[in-house]
Formats: sequence, C-alpha cells, structure tokens
Amino acid sequence: MRPIGMLAICMLVLCGFATSAQAESTTNTKTNDDEIMAPITIDFTEKKDLSILGNIHESSAEELLEGLTPIKTPLVQKTTEEAMEKEKTKEKEQKSKEISITHRDKTLAKWQKKQEHLWKQLHDKPFIINASAYTAATDECGKDDGITASGVKVQEKRTLACPPEYPFGAKISIEGYGIYTCEDRGGAIKGNHFDIYMETKSEAFTFGRKNIVAKVIHEDS
Repeated sequence: MRPIGMLAICMLVLCGFATSAQAESTTNTKTNDDEIMAPITIDFTEKKDLSILGNIHESSAEELLEGLTPIKTPLVQKTTEEAMEKEKTKEKEQKSKEISITHRDKTLAKWQKKQEHLWKQLHDKPFIINASAYTAATDECGKDDGITASGVKVQEKRTLACPPEYPFGAKISIEGYGIYTCEDRGGAIKGNHFDIYMETKSEAFTFGRKNIVAKVIHEDS
C-alpha cells in the first residue's frame, strides 16, 4: 500500500503545479491583449505627422486631416476682428480724404475762372505781411462748420484768409511756416493783413500777430 500512497501524493503535487502555470499563463495573455488593444489617441491639433496614423493609406490620412476645421480661440478671433475693423476704418478715411481733395480742387478751379483778372495782378517779389491767426469757432466766424468763403473746409497748415486782391487758390509761402492757400476772407483782412487758420484758440493766441516775409508761389515756378 505504501508505493501506491506515495504515487498518489506525487500526482497531486504535479497537478497543482500544472494548474498554477496555466493560471499564470492566462493572466499574462490577458495583460498582453489589453496592451495590444489599448486605444491610440491622435492629437490632430499638432503639426501634420502622418506616421502616427499607422496603416492608414497616406492619401486617406491627408484627406482626413484636411477635413478638420481649425479651432479658433476667443483671443485669436477677437484679434482678427479688430484687425479687420481697423482696415475698414482706414479704407473709409482714405476714401473720405480722396473725396475731400476732389471737392476742394473742383471748387477752387471754379473760382480760378471767375477770378482770372486777379491772377494776372499777382506779383512774384517777396513782401511783408502782417500775420495773425484764427480758428473756426463760432465767436470768430459766426458759425462753426469750418466752411470758408471759397466753399472748401478749413485745414490746418493749408488754409489762409487773404485780402480780396488775392484770388482763391493762390499759394503763399510764409517764411518759417510753409506754403498756404488763399481759401478764406475776413472783414478785417485788408492790405497786407493775412490770417492763418489754426485748430485751437491756444495755438492762435500763442501765435499772436507778427510781421513775416512772404511770397506768392506761381504754378510755373
């Protein structure tokens, strides 16, 4: 009976080892399967890299990426909108400026025909003017629309109120201040008194009144 008993014990031990090995093999297989079947996450927001798409055909991958709509953050979208708005404003200002220049040129051209006799009387020698400054304020002009006696709108560093002997459109070079255009008149603007348009009263008061050398600029000079 002893040989049979020992044989039975050996068989039981061998069966235990076999069961343990089978269980470990099953566990390892499951773990490997889980690693193989783990989902692949693809970040399409990064630069196109077709190598991450594995076995997908290259042309199909490109079509897939091309079909994605870029995500615009609120900051990027706001910046784009502001840039577009600035561009529109710039275009409007440019168009308005072109219209204004065209209107001024046409208006002064009409005066040139009406005041042809005054153009013939213009001298070309330097002379002394008694210059003062004014603004488009109501208390100075009786209105505040900035429209001059010639019909054009005042503009700083351009508009000059001249005595009636000077035709509208005539250009006067004022020493130290630049070239101005006769576009306005004034009750006190007579003889050698000229009035330079300025934007603010403080500028006009600071300028005061002074004698300056000036000269008529002829078109052919």
